Amino acid sequence: MAGGSLFKELKGMYEAEYLRSDAEILPVGRLPLLLGWLATDVTLIGNYVYASTTQRWQVEALRTLLGKPEKSQVRGFNVTLKGLKPDIKMQWRREVLDSIVKEAGWEFIPGGVEKFDDLIRLRWDAVINAVKEARGRLAKLITCRGEGRCGEEKLGEMLKELEAFAAKVEKWRRGEIRGEEVEKLYREARKYLAPALLLLELESAEKQEDELKEAKPEERQTALWRLGLAFAAAVAGDGSVRRGDIRLVSGDGGAALLWLAALQKAGELAGFKLRLYVEGKYYRVEVTGEGDVAALAAVMPAVGLNPKAEKAINMFREWAEEAKAVEVKLEAVEKTGKIAKAVVAVRAGPWEAKFNVYLKEDAVMLRFDSTDVERVYQMAHVLNLLGVKAEPKAVEDRSLGRHVWLIYASTDVLASKTVLPAFREAIARAVEEAAEKGWVEAETAKRWAEKLKAGVTIAEDKPKFRIQIPNTGGLGIIYKTTSAERLARYAEELKSLGLEKDIHFTTKTPKNGKQGTLYITVEGVKKLAELSHHAEDAETRQKASEWLNHLLARAGESGGEEVKRRLEKLIEEGAARGVLTLAGLRREVEAEGGRHVVEIRRVEARIEGGRLYIRVEAVVDGVAVEREYTFFRDKNNRTLGRVSTQADAPGGRKEDLKRLKALSTVIFGEAGNLMAGGKQLKYTRRHLEHAMRFKEIKEAAERWLREGEGGHVT
Repeated sequence: MAGGSLFKELKGMYEAEYLRSDAEILPVGRLPLLLGWLATDVTLIGNYVYASTTQRWQVEALRTLLGKPEKSQVRGFNVTLKGLKPDIKMQWRREVLDSIVKEAGWEFIPGGVEKFDDLIRLRWDAVINAVKEARGRLAKLITCRGEGRCGEEKLGEMLKELEAFAAKVEKWRRGEIRGEEVEKLYREARKYLAPALLLLELESAEKQEDELKEAKPEERQTALWRLGLAFAAAVAGDGSVRRGDIRLVSGDGGAALLWLAALQKAGELAGFKLRLYVEGKYYRVEVTGEGDVAALAAVMPAVGLNPKAEKAINMFREWAEEAKAVEVKLEAVEKTGKIAKAVVAVRAGPWEAKFNVYLKEDAVMLRFDSTDVERVYQMAHVLNLLGVKAEPKAVEDRSLGRHVWLIYASTDVLASKTVLPAFREAIARAVEEAAEKGWVEAETAKRWAEKLKAGVTIAEDKPKFRIQIPNTGGLGIIYKTTSAERLARYAEELKSLGLEKDIHFTTKTPKNGKQGTLYITVEGVKKLAELSHHAEDAETRQKASEWLNHLLARAGESGGEEVKRRLEKLIEEGAARGVLTLAGLRREVEAEGGRHVVEIRRVEARIEGGRLYIRVEAVVDGVAVEREYTFFRDKNNRTLGRVSTQADAPGGRKEDLKRLKALSTVIFGEAGNLMAGGKQLKYTRRHLEHAMRFKEIKEAAERWLREGEGGHVT
């Protein structure tokens, strides 16, 4: 879909939403992530880096990795069952790659690296030798479609492709190729670099252990960490994650062979096995079986925005809980200053870590901080495998006069039912032991321990809302996070359901380590309820219901029974929208100190000149009443409504006001407020939302609210 004024309007709208806001650069893992994306969806042409996608999350992921593009545009739209998908192209200067390479400072590469070209100059002879040394093992892992195992022959073909590429690099190094041949080399190199560098680092870690004749877990974990980041990014581009299956597809035999070699080496350390399937010109590296898939998933950190890596981690957690595959040990409970501290050691997949859990007066608090940002992100990944959601953030350590990176999780996060029971139970034991020693008040400890053992409901794929009644009344539904990517994903999910920003929810982007917010409005709750009951497609109804169930669970746990009751009332109002019919309705209401009988004969709602008009024909206390309610926006864009009384009505303006208040009570839930010396009644958006439960009003009112602008009254 391209061309025309509609296209230009849509193009501008999507570019404003997707491309113009700033994105915070990832503080860690940029080079391995870059290599993974280069192996799949990001390419090099001349002095520029290009990426094209229809996925909002990929746009955000690449912007946090590479920074704001020098140029970006919507080239067209794909029409899908779920609506329009913009085809977005982004462009960066190649110097971005050089800065990422220099920033990484990978020490295992002989001679060091200062720019992207230095990566291509790596020891390709060492890469080829590593593959040849593992040839026997690798050949057994290759299967050809229709031929069964074809390892030795196919590996030979793939090795020739790798050797041919290495020969081109050597010619380039000597300055023997130029122009288009160099461009072609760069396009090939992007596919080879990730698995080649990862294989070399794994080989380097193994070599150090052999020379020192002792285990070097730190070097091994660093190599696995970088491999996991790169592989997760590659899978995000050209792979898939399903229950019992993780795969990566390549169209280059030499690159596929390197992925096979690197992952086979990683599998020896992390405990998974894989195979390479060949189908025509395509190669598929695949890990199957719940145990092997879980072991690989444990090595795939969800750094940046990567829903496939997040799905892999969820699969690990499900398997680990069932197989009891995570080791958790309460090592100590001790007094530190005025509070108690527990030390909990864990082993999840190939990762080993120890966490300090502090038992404060009002909360259980897990905390880890360091000036080493990569170490903090690794610890956050281990917590993620356990089911603990903890986003790293930068904070100022004033006592030391420097920034540190911090992760923390408080009582409800640690007690979430998504957290593995073994970890929750270890913390509960620490609480009970501290209480026995008199370090924690008995009743508080009992409450914490019960919560940790039973678990609380925090939907894994939903924000951990805090829902309370603010001093101003109403209902406050707010989520805070330092992750711009996570915030954008939640906002996009709400938009995909049909909720509108600044009407049904608001967001504030996190900056400089400070938390951002997602706030769901009262109207947003009602909209979710309406969708859960009346949306046309079943998928939307299901997803809206999931959000409501999550909100109800959070309301009970973070706010108590009164908060939950108020939320339930809003849900009831939203579910009733568009269900009732005004025409034919007969109701007795109280207004102006008396009882009045209202019979609605006819109702019509229309939009005209930027205003919403609701015309009503009714009989009140036996007197015919015909009136038109007008809704508009004032200069501050607030929704207001009004209706006039009539001096020539039966009984005069005073009696007409009584009848009009009775009629308004039936339609808007309240009579309205007097204005203009008693000649008019006025209404707000709240009244209009109440009226949207009636079929005759709902559609026009929703459309008018969506338009976002109307006539202004001064």
